[in-house]
Amino acid sequence: MGTKYQFTCRQCGYTEVVSGGKDCGMFAVVKTFNCYNCMKTVDVFVGVFGKEYKDIANLKKAMGTTKEIIKDFRKCPECLKSDCLVEWNSKRRPCPKCGGKMQKGKEILLWD
Repeated sequence: MGTKYQFTCRQCGYTEVVSGGKDCGMFAVVKTFNCYNCMKTVDVFVGVFGKEYKDIANLKKAMGTTKEIIKDFRKCPECLKSDCLVEWNSKRRPCPKCGGKMQKGKEILLWD
């Protein structure tokens, strides 16, 4: 079961609810990224069944089909672009708006 937390930038106040790193539910694996197209911190679909995949060909093999969810693979869920994603450093936790450090807050959601 995955967990999402509220993160808030200490400098500008930007708030987002994300996993804060690599996380997985029963099916999907997500990883937190900053998207510099839409200027948000987002969880991005990167794998299935506990395993992360770097390319879509291996993901398709693992799934055994080209399910609809593959269209979201390694893309920002907001703008659907992939070339503007930068993996979120879970120690530094940079804010996509101002570069300040985002502070981890309370647990908001359990997902599966």
